[in-house]
Amino acid sequence: MAKPDINVIARVPFFSKLPTTDLNVILSITQVRQIDKDHNLFSQSDPADGLYVILSGKFQIYIFSGIKGAPPKVLATIEEGQYVGEYGLIDGNPRSASVKALTSGEVLYLPSQAFAFLLETQPSIAICVIDYLCGVVTNAPK
Repeated sequence: MAKPDINVIARVPFFSKLPTTDLNVILSITQVRQIDKDHNLFSQSDPADGLYVILSGKFQIYIFSGIKGAPPKVLATIEEGQYVGEYGLIDGNPRSASVKALTSGEVLYLPSQAFAFLLETQPSIAICVIDYLCGVVTNAPK
């Protein structure tokens, strides 16, 4: 499978201001994965393992309420060009929701461990991510 265009990574807000050279470095550590219909990318409470960018297909983000027998609550449906799991790259907290494939599709997977290594060895990427996160915190409603 050929790697997608760097614009796929550039759409993720963490990376949107990075130069092409840094985007290519990030893209070099990604993997394209085929996902079958009804397969979960990850489940609520799973350890965070990386970022997923949707290349094709439709995916549903949902949570369980904790009430026995209650149906899951659907939070969103995502498709090509959208992404999920970006904060897991940074905070390492367990997944707060589950993501299931509504159709078969492909995702671009950026593993957390490889990304952590990039942050240590590529300061320009780390600075860009920190700048983005500072902007989120600064612009958060009070």
